[in-house]
Amino acid sequence: MTTDQKAKASARKASDAARDPDRMGLVALIALAAGGMIGSGWMLGAYHATQTAGQWAWVSWLLGGVLMTAIGVVMVELGRHRAENGGLVFWPLKSSGPLMTIAVAAALWVFYALNPATEAAAVVQAMGNKSLYDYDPVHPGPTTAGLFLSGVLMIPIVGVTLLGFRVIRTSTVWLTAFKVFVPVSVIVLLFASGFDAHGVAQHSVAQGHSVIRAIVSALTSGGVIYAYIGFQGPLDFAGEVKDDGRFSEAARLKIAVIGTLVATTLLYTLLQVVYLGHTGRSFVNLESPYTKFAAGIAITGTAVAILVRIDSIVSPAGAGVLFALLLSEEVEAMSREGLTDTRLATVEPRLWPRGPRRHWPILALNLGIGWLELAFFGGDWVTMVTASSILTLFVYAMPAASLLAFAKFHRDYPDPEKPGYFRVGWGTQSAAWFGFVGVTEVLFWAGWTVMWRAALLLTAATLLLLVLPRLSRYIERFQLYEADNPWTQKSARPGLLVLALYLASILLLSRLGMSSSHHPVVSAQVGSILAALVGITALALLRHYSARYQEREILPSGRKVPLQPGKNLAG
Repeated sequence: MTTDQKAKASARKASDAARDPDRMGLVALIALAAGGMIGSGWMLGAYHATQTAGQWAWVSWLLGGVLMTAIGVVMVELGRHRAENGGLVFWPLKSSGPLMTIAVAAALWVFYALNPATEAAAVVQAMGNKSLYDYDPVHPGPTTAGLFLSGVLMIPIVGVTLLGFRVIRTSTVWLTAFKVFVPVSVIVLLFASGFDAHGVAQHSVAQGHSVIRAIVSALTSGGVIYAYIGFQGPLDFAGEVKDDGRFSEAARLKIAVIGTLVATTLLYTLLQVVYLGHTGRSFVNLESPYTKFAAGIAITGTAVAILVRIDSIVSPAGAGVLFALLLSEEVEAMSREGLTDTRLATVEPRLWPRGPRRHWPILALNLGIGWLELAFFGGDWVTMVTASSILTLFVYAMPAASLLAFAKFHRDYPDPEKPGYFRVGWGTQSAAWFGFVGVTEVLFWAGWTVMWRAALLLTAATLLLLVLPRLSRYIERFQLYEADNPWTQKSARPGLLVLALYLASILLLSRLGMSSSHHPVVSAQVGSILAALVGITALALLRHYSARYQEREILPSGRKVPLQPGKNLAG
């Protein structure tokens, strides 16, 4: 281990030691996963998914849950064997190098910072005030006052994290219990009162969409994927999960992540079904349709309607707070590893006596980024949700490459006695392939209009993180930016090139087959097959070059032959 690597490892240990070593119990982990997932998606997603997929919208929720569960299986496997805070940044860094990691970190930073803005916009939309939001079904959107209020609401959403992790952990447990109780109550009430199974078939798919395209497009434009993001919260704090004698670290992560994903898939699917079949459905209600449904059902319904109205503020705000917390953890991990300004990882003095030593400069920076994104998207919930979904899928796909690369490296150079060594079963490897190719398919079916905007954001953010370290060399005397130069590791360059070609190929296929501005050059079916081939090829290449990166960076100089089982790499 080099001096620089030792310094970074020491910084990680010092940061983790400043916290209670055993504060992530099973209940807290479940609350972290469910609290991050249950936000504005369940309240607004049913309407928008129905607008796209019609009577098949419930299939979109089921398909999204299956895809997210496969991705969750991969992440949990990595969390078990590479238990580090900020895992979404740490895993690709160790498997593939800094260049590919910067692309992942850029996407993660953009969509994590966008979440509080999206949830604040959802709160404004749910207020039902026409001076803040134009509820025109053709061109809905916030007014200037609504956009300003969304920006103001972001301040407490992000600022609450200054209260400290223990306060947030405790409050998240109770808030999550409320956030789960309300949609469950809605399902029970609406199934028992006025549900019409025949009414489900009355909804038609969006004009110009086939059934398959409508179902898959709803994953992004209908807010389905957005409603599922956040399950990775426990994995962002995997380094703080300890064995309590009842459940091992691995068992806790599995229950918290996989268990929450399965339960939430059932919850969201049932919510969509009651929306489709309820006789009181409204096709133009852009606040929360469940409030109107419940309010028309006697005394019990009125009580539930009040709870839904309260939850329309609590759920988005609570999810936004958790994402602000998770982003600060990920940015701290980036800073510790030199992927962004290293000064961001510095523990700042307390803002008030006995206050927590939070990294408030990180929060201030993230708030500023969130404001810029809010203004860029005009505060429109659907547009922000769609962009978040695309970037989220990109980030969520990368752990598959890390897992398969680790598996290949440890298979070629087995060393069971070395810390971090692990074998990956065929089931988990199958989940990795399924998740990555599934993400590729969803990106293709999302359409050109959606893809190019998200790709533009990702490219701009990635270039910024790549260029700033080199640019800082020319203005070193001003000390504006202090980060490592990622270009020094030549073995990491092929991975970034493969990633760039992968995204370019999806964009090209989307332009040729999914563009609404001209007649498709290739049919959707042919484009889908090509997209699957692109996904398979890209993952195979990422696995190959990431394993080669590990060979060159981990193995002793000059060793090119596989070790025999039991031999130490340092030997």
